Amino acid sequence: LPDLLFDESRKDRYLSLGKTRDLSLITLSSETASANDIFLLDASSATAPLVPLALDSLGGISRVERLGQSLLVYSRGAESARALFSRPLKCERNCELKEAYRAEPGSLLEDFQVFKDMTVLTVKSGWKESIQVLDARLRPVETIRFPSEVVSLQVSPLGDFTARSFRFSCSSLNEPRQIREFTLDSRQTHLLFRDSPPGFNT
Repeated sequence: LPDLLFDESRKDRYLSLGKTRDLSLITLSSETASANDIFLLDASSATAPLVPLALDSLGGISRVERLGQSLLVYSRGAESARALFSRPLKCERNCELKEAYRAEPGSLLEDFQVFKDMTVLTVKSGWKESIQVLDARLRPVETIRFPSEVVSLQVSPLGDFTARSFRFSCSSLNEPRQIREFTLDSRQTHLLFRDSPPGFNT
């Protein structure tokens, strides 16, 4: 039998496996309905140890991505959902999380996608949503705003970790669903597809 990597003895938890977008780290999450513990495994080494992350200060369900020599950590806890945190990738012990991004007052950070040269954030303020694009050093590049209240917004990465563009679909009470593409090099967004309004045929 293969060697046992991890044994979760707590009966109220379940395990899930994932990987970072750059495919360098395997993530193991031990979860309840409202919190989780995260462990990292170097995907390039068959003998690498399972490394626990100390994320108790965040609360909620956390997600981890790698960006260069740093880890980006996002949590859906009540307060931490407003911010994105970072810490060094290689850490001897008890590395502190530093705030890398914070949404404006009254706004929530709903999700994030990491690329080699940009990080894409989905931010919600009341009924209004926006997409914020940061560069590789987490500095603001572009903010994509929507003229009406968005009821559905989904960001989809294009290609692999090195992709320099992404697509997103959005719809509102006044506008049918549309799919747009943002390109980092031009910092432009263009329309790819729009659903026909009800009662009309394409």
